[in-house]
Amino acid sequence: MTVFHGVTALLHRAVREAALKRRHHLLRLATAFFLLVLLVTAHSRSSTWGAPGLYYFARVSTLNVVLVTLAGIGLFAPCIVEEREQGTLPLLLLAGIDPLGVILGKAGGRLFVGLTLLAVQIPFGALAVALGGLLLDQALAAYAVLAAYLLLAAAWGTAVSAMTARSATASLLTAVGLIVFLGSPWLLMTSASGFVGVGWVSSGSAFVKAMHGAAEWLEGRNVVLVLQHILNASAAASGWRQTAGSYVFTAAVLLGISWWLLRKDVYGEGWLWRKDRASRTRSREVSAMVNKAVDAMWVSPVMWKEFRVLGGGWKVFVTKCVLYPLLFAGFHWEMQTYRSLTRGFHDYWELMFLIFSAMVALEWLFYAARLFGDELGSGGWSVTSTLPMSLGRVAFEKLLGCLWAGTPTLVAVAVAGSQISTEWKRLVTDANRLSVLFAVLLFWHLVVLTSLYVRRGSLVLSTAIVVLAGTLLFPLLLSAATTFAAYGGDVEPVAAVLYCGISLTVLLQFCIWTRLRYLAAVEG
Repeated sequence: MTVFHGVTALLHRAVREAALKRRHHLLRLATAFFLLVLLVTAHSRSSTWGAPGLYYFARVSTLNVVLVTLAGIGLFAPCIVEEREQGTLPLLLLAGIDPLGVILGKAGGRLFVGLTLLAVQIPFGALAVALGGLLLDQALAAYAVLAAYLLLAAAWGTAVSAMTARSATASLLTAVGLIVFLGSPWLLMTSASGFVGVGWVSSGSAFVKAMHGAAEWLEGRNVVLVLQHILNASAAASGWRQTAGSYVFTAAVLLGISWWLLRKDVYGEGWLWRKDRASRTRSREVSAMVNKAVDAMWVSPVMWKEFRVLGGGWKVFVTKCVLYPLLFAGFHWEMQTYRSLTRGFHDYWELMFLIFSAMVALEWLFYAARLFGDELGSGGWSVTSTLPMSLGRVAFEKLLGCLWAGTPTLVAVAVAGSQISTEWKRLVTDANRLSVLFAVLLFWHLVVLTSLYVRRGSLVLSTAIVVLAGTLLFPLLLSAATTFAAYGGDVEPVAAVLYCGISLTVLLQFCIWTRLRYLAAVEG
């Protein structure tokens, strides 16, 4: 009875909070409004494109897959580890709540919010059926697969959260797991072709057949491919029931593993990879000596704190310094041998520049979501805002800490770009490249701004805002481009991009600064 009491208590509390908080209702209304805008857009284009209902529903399904993946990373990955970081996990156990109750209660409330967001979309799916090109059983099957994938992402994020001690590690492992799961069919097929191409194995060997069989099995369990089969064929022929059933079964197994790991932690048995008590004591003593020496030399406490918390400290820093040269060497070897992963790229340094540029974008996206969000969520901002330093210095030191943590990746980008003589010049003279640069910069600022308003899910909210803004502004941008082409392109595109990008960046920085001052006055 204690287990079920814990489940009902935490789940009831989470549902009550979701029902009382205004932002959850606003999020559902924003979702419905966004779907309505997409529906109107699809209907307006029905004269030029066939099957507008299918076109609309395919875009919505793709967006749902992206948002569910981000929810697994941003919402479910911290659900258990945040209690461990805040020191409230023992209090839940003292209240008579079993570890299973903690897991299902913490993840169940967030899962309820996610399922309600999917439920809001079902009437719009019925309207898509009325537009043509889509059957009702296809729409219902797609939503069933999406709900099962949401359950799988929630279970994977909860399992990772139960076995890690930090939110950053949990989010990173959850992201890696979901990305590998979505890309595993392509990775297996590409690896098999590469092994055959380099001559390591023959095309008819048992190893290659096993890899092809595993890839085909994973294709039948891949949410993206299953949704494509549902929309391109009939729902009955897509095998969506087997996919949804496998997702639910895997989620149940992952939740069982989470319960087992959390029980081993809270009842003193420790995790499987923990050392004995003497080794842990010596490790803590060495870490305390190192931290004391570093703290004595460091003159910027906030910068050092962000370097340790967000950047992972010296361990992650040294790991990057070791792995990045290996990554350079690995891709160089791959391009010189069978070119299976780098097919379509002829310039090695341009490929490495693109890879590390994407890594910089993702790394700073992670920093932006947690730069102020962690302290606001845990209540630490009330302490930070009362430090004997100005608010501007606090923000500046936070950025410096993130910059220091991301230095290895920035150096890798600089090394790859230095080998391309025209890359840096094209970055500031090509309007398309400059637009991409400002788009990433603006998205970083938007994530920071939304993290000042919501405790969790700033990345998901920012993505939804960008997609909604792009949908609403697309007709205006199209008319502007048509006008520009009609006048023969007399206006310098680079100057226009610079003006718009700098103006919007300054505007977002002003909004961030205003919100920070308000939070410092309220919580300081």
